[in-house]
Amino acid sequence: MAINTDQGIAVTYTVSQFDQVKGATSFACRLRDYAGPTQVRFIVELAGVQAAADPNTVIDARQYLVKRLTAAERIVLRNVHDHGYFRLTADVYADGSNLGRELLERGLVQEKPPVRPLEHDEDGKDFEPFPPFAPFADIVPLRTPSVTRRPSSSVKGPWGLVDLSSIRPDTPFEEALTHISSREPRLPIVVLWNDLERNAFVDRDTPVGIEGVGALPADKALDIVLRAVSAYGTRLQVIPEGGVLTIVSEHASLVRPKTKVYPVADLVSPEAVPYW
Repeated sequence: MAINTDQGIAVTYTVSQFDQVKGATSFACRLRDYAGPTQVRFIVELAGVQAAADPNTVIDARQYLVKRLTAAERIVLRNVHDHGYFRLTADVYADGSNLGRELLERGLVQEKPPVRPLEHDEDGKDFEPFPPFAPFADIVPLRTPSVTRRPSSSVKGPWGLVDLSSIRPDTPFEEALTHISSREPRLPIVVLWNDLERNAFVDRDTPVGIEGVGALPADKALDIVLRAVSAYGTRLQVIPEGGVLTIVSEHASLVRPKTKVYPVADLVSPEAVPYW
């Protein structure tokens, strides 16, 4: 059964196995009547609701989802929208009861505001003006490359080729990364799993959702896999630092701690006495 969200065809699936709750409004499961691989784990987002702003309420919502989904004898997904790469949004019914409505009535989630359609303004009055163009290169003082080039923290040397022909849509994310990093010489890849699970809803078992890829440069292969698993939600990024490739979410890359150096005199000098 194919999902065609463009034409608004309503699709219903039955959950064959509930795995775990991923967030206040999402969980992982396997589907019984999916047209593709039935052993693939799907990430399902409850339609029409979103997590509350209060962290304690989010915890209560997760616990309620665990309780309801674990005890349910029959879980059905209705009005399914497929976002690609095994990520779905649907009305979730546990034993005939709409879970999104249950959470909303108990104050555990918030109603998701409707998405406003894009409106075409023929006069262009409602559009922001383009930012000014940067100065042309011929009027900017030029410096020698030795002065302007910053030292690179990326992994040096050729990356080589990686054969992705063994990667299938249901291949777990961690297995795909291991396959890429196991080339010779090995790529020093470090994954911040806690960050990915909390901020990008990506874990070790997330299916990559790609196939039919042959031999590629290792950097290109890594980029394809990261874009595949982050197609729905926060993007994943690679931070090359100290000869190590660290995979983090877009959120973590924006809040990286920085080291600042202060003169010792500013820290130990006595407080100045004002003169009036």
